[in-house]
Amino acid sequence: MADGSGTEISRAAREYRKGQRHSAWVKRLKILLPVVSIGLAVAFVVVSIAFRVTPADIVFDRMTMENGVIVMENPALSGQNDDRRTFTMNAARATQNVATPDVITLNDIKAELPVGDNEVASVEAERGIYDRLLETLVLDAPFTVRATGGLEVDLQSARFDMGVGAMETNDGVVIRNGKTSLVAQSVRIRDNGAIIVFERDVRMIIDPSTLSSREESAD
Repeated sequence: MADGSGTEISRAAREYRKGQRHSAWVKRLKILLPVVSIGLAVAFVVVSIAFRVTPADIVFDRMTMENGVIVMENPALSGQNDDRRTFTMNAARATQNVATPDVITLNDIKAELPVGDNEVASVEAERGIYDRLLETLVLDAPFTVRATGGLEVDLQSARFDMGVGAMETNDGVVIRNGKTSLVAQSVRIRDNGAIIVFERDVRMIIDPSTLSSREESAD
């Protein structure tokens, strides 16, 4: 009888520890998931601001005309965000068809933009096609957004609709922040980052070393 009672107590203790571990994981996910989600929202804001360009903003080394297409070599621009902090963007080449003057294509893009109080975010993209009239941007090749605080966002492609504060991609995203990362094959952003939906093979990866000693002792 005593042995049976001991078994029940032991089983209850194991279930309690299991519940404690689950509770600890839930609490940690409630912290970590918003962190990586905010990372994607930061990437959205950085790209949106950096690509709001007009031809008058751009300085360049040389400009030529090729078959009705204006070609600008080494275009660069600078401006200010809503907090009047300066951002810069450079590209190896920019093209603008005279038949569609509102569409600008940039190649080999590098941009820097202040985020938060002390951080700076950078964007590196192979190509961006920006339509000033529609306020849309298509990055149809891999690009990366990094912040000095450790955030890194890698996407294969994305479509931004700056007019309504939206972004979407079906080609995958990897978000890293410290030792935590989130991977998804499809992402949709709405309301300037207030709503973020991850879909298709969503995985969150947490390095075991990020777990507290209390969580480890619960095992």
